[in-house]
Amino acid sequence: MRPEDAPRRLLLDRVTRVCHYDGTRPPECSNFHSCLRGCLEFLGDEVLFDRAPKTDDRWHSVYIHLIGTSGASFRLLWPHEGWEGVNPNPIYMAEDPLDMLRRSFEAAGLGFSVCLRRSFAEETGLTGEIVDDEAEYRRRIVLSLNEGKPVIAFGLVGPPEASLIVGYDEGGDVLIGWSGFQDDDAFKAGLQYEPTKQFRKRRWFDDTLGLVLLGEPADLPPADDMARRALRHAVEVMETPSARGRYSGLAAYTAWAEALLRDEDFPTTANADLLMQRYVAHFLTALTVAEGRHYSNVWCRALATRNPAWSDPLVAAAQCFSDQHDLMWAIWEFTGGNDVSPATAKKLSDPGVRRRIAPLTRIARKLEAQAAGHLRKALGG
Repeated sequence: MRPEDAPRRLLLDRVTRVCHYDGTRPPECSNFHSCLRGCLEFLGDEVLFDRAPKTDDRWHSVYIHLIGTSGASFRLLWPHEGWEGVNPNPIYMAEDPLDMLRRSFEAAGLGFSVCLRRSFAEETGLTGEIVDDEAEYRRRIVLSLNEGKPVIAFGLVGPPEASLIVGYDEGGDVLIGWSGFQDDDAFKAGLQYEPTKQFRKRRWFDDTLGLVLLGEPADLPPADDMARRALRHAVEVMETPSARGRYSGLAAYTAWAEALLRDEDFPTTANADLLMQRYVAHFLTALTVAEGRHYSNVWCRALATRNPAWSDPLVAAAQCFSDQHDLMWAIWEFTGGNDVSPATAKKLSDPGVRRRIAPLTRIARKLEAQAAGHLRKALGG
């Protein structure tokens, strides 16, 4: 189809909502993988059901397959300096950020291509075609949607994480889609909404940092081969000490614990904004572990069921991940629960509270090291 022949409006209205949690399915806090799950669900590629864990929600099971196989469910990051720059976005989990995308799309059985704004490519280390022209972005989005393929965008709504474009209006002046941040007071200014609740955004180009365009279906590697490579990568993710200016894996737990014990980072004169910044960094770190290790547990147990020879070490690793998940909920209880508020931020400023949390982060680190050992044993090493 030529761009000039495209309709003025198009909406792929069967693309299910992408969000962190709305009560309709379990949490999906990795925005990129939730967007990719949404694409696969729309395309109806049920071949992944044979590889995904068996749960009550088969498409959410595909999300678990994606974050497990790509290594994203094993990630943890903490900045080298202080508390600034805590970011659970999985594109930062490796020195080559494109590696996560490659592994995710291989797990999905899809090809893909990337075009990026130059500034975003330089910031993240992502490699791909550099495109800084709004008309070209519009052309690619419109053509993809008219081919029946949603488009994953970095940025667009909220922080520079993934959003899912599922339609356009007025020839592309307005983009329509889903974002985990579309109802967040900090990011919804200027948005309008479709009757079916997708966001509508004008003047979208400045906030769109890159596009991931779906390619053609690709053959999935043999299941056992994919599982072995995924397990090796999981160990690598947990044991790599640094990635793109952040502590990673086991080293991130240590840095997190040490940060909690630095009283100078929580001065008695600290204002509410500083305390909230500290708490959000702490909360997102615990959330990354809580969600990621819960799904690592589910994913490893599913692999154990399919591969009896690996069963004992995989189940042992899964139990470590389950215990890590429970520890994060214990950590949240010290500040008042799984919530972000001025009250929880103020509780974290209490040195006594932080001294009770820090040992739990160190226990979580020990469990992670044990889990990595169990995965190596499953691999025969």
